[in-house]
Amino acid sequence: MTDDELEAIDARARAASNAPWKVVKGEYDGADWLVATLGSDGLDGLDRTVTTDHVHASDLRGGAAEDAEFIAHARHDVPALIAEVKRLWGKVSRPTCPACYPGFGQSQLCVRHAP
Repeated sequence: MTDDELEAIDARARAASNAPWKVVKGEYDGADWLVATLGSDGLDGLDRTVTTDHVHASDLRGGAAEDAEFIAHARHDVPALIAEVKRLWGKVSRPTCPACYPGFGQSQLCVRHAP
């Protein structure tokens, strides 16, 4: 990933409405800032609406155009970022002790936890 690509992703993320966002399934009640209305998938007949999740109006930044750019690029940006993380993981030593780092799936205990 180039510096320019990373900067473009960062700029889109900073310009979009504040996180966190959530998906509302069914009727939108207007309680939070509307980010996007996606409609129904046709299976359950319920609309999907993306909104901010309890972001106070005075803290809100971004707008519809910025949110649309962020959403439209996400399908490319997220896989690109995942690929970059995996590439970088291959260049560094990763944690190996399951007692120190549960959930990483490694099996070698560190000096502190070895029998």
